[in-house]
Amino acid sequence: MSDQIKNLTDATFDEVIGSSDKPVVVDFWADWCGPCKAMAPALDQVASELAGKLKVVKIDVDENPKVTQGLKISAMPTLIMFKDGKAASQKVGAAPRPALEAWTAKRPTPGNRPGQPSHSSGRKPPSRRSWWKVSPRGRPRKKKKKTNGMEIMSI
Repeated sequence: MSDQIKNLTDATFDEVIGSSDKPVVVDFWADWCGPCKAMAPALDQVASELAGKLKVVKIDVDENPKVTQGLKISAMPTLIMFKDGKAASQKVGAAPRPALEAWTAKRPTPGNRPGQPSHSSGRKPPSRRSWWKVSPRGRPRKKKKKTNGMEIMSI
């Protein structure tokens, strides 16, 4: 592990995340996790390259269950980027160095839920009520009418 990456505990997590003036990337890892070990060198390189722009820290999920359960971490490795003390972006699973660089370069704004798209394309997400009106191919669904036990299809 490089000098840029520090280990956190349940006791130091809130203090480090809340007091940082730069974005903080937290790597939730486990000693038994193979993908965590495979991703560690790439994360070390990203941490050393972006040392002045963001802070990278690690937290062992087995030794620190309070933070892990509080953030509902269920898969390793999980990376969460915190900005202004709030979770701004989340990445689950191992990623190569170029993917980590691209993800950290975005530096999302707080307010978006982790792992959720920001819908910056201008399109609104479908509402809960309208999704059933359209078939998977984008056509309106056919309505079924029942008359005397027989079904009649109408468009």
